[in-house]
Amino acid sequence: MRKFFKNFLSVVLCFSIIFGTAVTGFASDKKTKKAKLFNVYSDGMLFQQNKKAVIKGTGNGGEEITLILLDEYGNRKKTSTYVDRNNQFEISFIAPSGGYKKYTITLYESGKKFKELSDIVFGEMWLAGGQSNMSYSFKLSSTYEQNNERSEWLRFLYIDKFPTYDGEKNKYPLEGMSDFEKGCCEWFKGTDDIGEVSAVSVYFAQRLQEQLQIPVGVLCPSLGGSALLTWLSREAAENDEEFLAYLKERGNYVSADQWGDSEIDAHGTITANYNKKIAPLRDFAIAGMIWYQGEEEIFKNWEIGKYTKGLEILQKSYGELFHFIDGRMPFIATQIAPYAYGGLMQNLHNNEFVEFQKADPETRSVITIYDVKSGSLPNYGPLHPANKQPVGERFAECALGLVYGKGCTSAATVAGFRAEGDDYYVTFNNVGDGLEINGEKALGFSLSADGKIYVQAEAEIVNENTIKIHSDEVKNPASAAYAFSGNNTRDNVYSTQNGKKFLPLAPFTTDIENGKLYWEEPAWAECDNDKAFFLAANDDFTGFHKTWKGKNATVKIDKNKPFSGKGDLKITSDKEKKSFYASPVMTYKDSESEKYFSSMMRNWSHYSAVTIMVKNDGKKSVKMDGLRLYTDSKNYFAPDVNDKESVSATIPADGKWHKLTFNLDTLYKNGKTDGAVYSRKELKSVTEIRFCFKDSKQAGAVIHMDEIHFTGNGEEGKDKISREEIKRKKSKEFFDGISNSLFDIAKKLVNNK
Repeated sequence: MRKFFKNFLSVVLCFSIIFGTAVTGFASDKKTKKAKLFNVYSDGMLFQQNKKAVIKGTGNGGEEITLILLDEYGNRKKTSTYVDRNNQFEISFIAPSGGYKKYTITLYESGKKFKELSDIVFGEMWLAGGQSNMSYSFKLSSTYEQNNERSEWLRFLYIDKFPTYDGEKNKYPLEGMSDFEKGCCEWFKGTDDIGEVSAVSVYFAQRLQEQLQIPVGVLCPSLGGSALLTWLSREAAENDEEFLAYLKERGNYVSADQWGDSEIDAHGTITANYNKKIAPLRDFAIAGMIWYQGEEEIFKNWEIGKYTKGLEILQKSYGELFHFIDGRMPFIATQIAPYAYGGLMQNLHNNEFVEFQKADPETRSVITIYDVKSGSLPNYGPLHPANKQPVGERFAECALGLVYGKGCTSAATVAGFRAEGDDYYVTFNNVGDGLEINGEKALGFSLSADGKIYVQAEAEIVNENTIKIHSDEVKNPASAAYAFSGNNTRDNVYSTQNGKKFLPLAPFTTDIENGKLYWEEPAWAECDNDKAFFLAANDDFTGFHKTWKGKNATVKIDKNKPFSGKGDLKITSDKEKKSFYASPVMTYKDSESEKYFSSMMRNWSHYSAVTIMVKNDGKKSVKMDGLRLYTDSKNYFAPDVNDKESVSATIPADGKWHKLTFNLDTLYKNGKTDGAVYSRKELKSVTEIRFCFKDSKQAGAVIHMDEIHFTGNGEEGKDKISREEIKRKKSKEFFDGISNSLFDIAKKLVNNK
């Protein structure tokens, strides 16, 4: 009998195994204690609406996993799958349309409940990538305290800056991780304490929710100081031979064979962040990606064009990872903010975003932020502007256009250009309702006759998408530029939408080539603001500083009745002093010495003249005692005023505006008009600028200055010449003029006959 029962049990066990195998297709050799979800899933999360929602976890091989989706009204959806031989499962369902409705997801292993996710919502999910300006916390934003519109319908997946691998932060896997290790990620609702969440992501999500009236979620895997290549998969980088060769040439590539023996760095090693922070997100459906990164490539002097290639690889590979058709994932990037990078690197790099966008405008957008007025993030320096709200909102506005069909899709970029005589016309894409100048006149435009040296030019909007650029000094212009300088925070042309400014025009040059001399818009020339944003090599001094200072006088911006713009410079002399001057701020003093702010336009050799508007509101006439352009601590050059062979001019006390023209081709060293005459060739390095005055009556003069304007033909000027040569030249010009006039009169008389 005992033998019968033993045989019977053996048969039953065999049938059970066979039956289980037949149903499930496999059986696991190893059992886990209990089924569990990956760490990336938790209460309060969001899934992309109307796409496949995937949930993964571990369990006992062969066991059935059942998912029930239940909304707050009792409606339910059920789906099932089985745990595979590796004790992992993937269960999915088509997400419902988004809305202000909460769901519960309950999971069962072979009928036994093992996990319930509550407060689940469906809406629009975005991925936010980049380095520190994307990563920096909401609580550090300059508008954090004023931001009270916290919504429970916003959801953020916060990912540790350095997630662990095998329990160690500085250890990196060769392949992409399937999940984050415990404690390395956390879901937040908008009503939670989200101070550590990316500020740009918060403002982006708030604006999207406001406009779409639907829940919005953001995945936040950024890292400060990280290079673009760290966010690429190995496969994506190795599939582009040209880009791979460039990385190898720079020593940025670590092969799979070298991985275990190499020092891996999250800031500069290929795939380091991809494997740890992007791969675990691959099962989320997303609507698109926003990207704020690129400072690292400027610091490392990447070859022009290679960053564009890197962006192309990133967009396509992520598009494939997140299951977009042909990898065409919507991708919105921001240009980087002004900073003292030196030279043209900032604008050459920012232009790569433009070229990237123009190559595929249906899936790509670029936003501009050079006009965003902000201080620096506390303790983090000026590389990190504190005003993140406009950045996040501009990302959202372009997302609304690019993905949701609700308006403009990108900043305006150059569509074409042409010269007509001495005028230069530039047309633009993405202008929305049309271009608009934020102020009385356009700032930041320049022209070049040879494509090498650019001088200040006037600009006007001639139709909704075209700007005419002109300078009397540039004949037959070969190229034009706008905002193509180190500090372009004052430049002021925008596209518009629904009667409002949308985005600033993207900086451009129609003949881009490294090493050219572009026009720098001086912070002080418009005489509109007491303070302006200055860039400094020493980060502690980058920020807002006074634009003007005075000696023996009080100087301030007066906004009562300027000649143009928002204000003029009011100079009130001390009554006990006869001589006084106003001087633009060019330097700062650090602990070591006096140093120059960046982008101070110290090279004046390419400008032929400077004009200013000036008026005297005092009771007595005042002498303009010269524009002094110092080239060292002792010597200066003073230009001829109004072609009078003098460095001075009288300003009558009539309260009217008068124009003074300083000829930079006729300079007198230290103001001595009886000596040799020099040209602007001497002005390659101006160390200080003084607008000097003399009040002989000591009556407390009140002088106003406005509209300081530069003209030039790009030449450097000639060597010094004698006064006799100047006189001979002027005499010849005078008689040539009379001769030409007499000839014209005679010609008319003959024609009339």
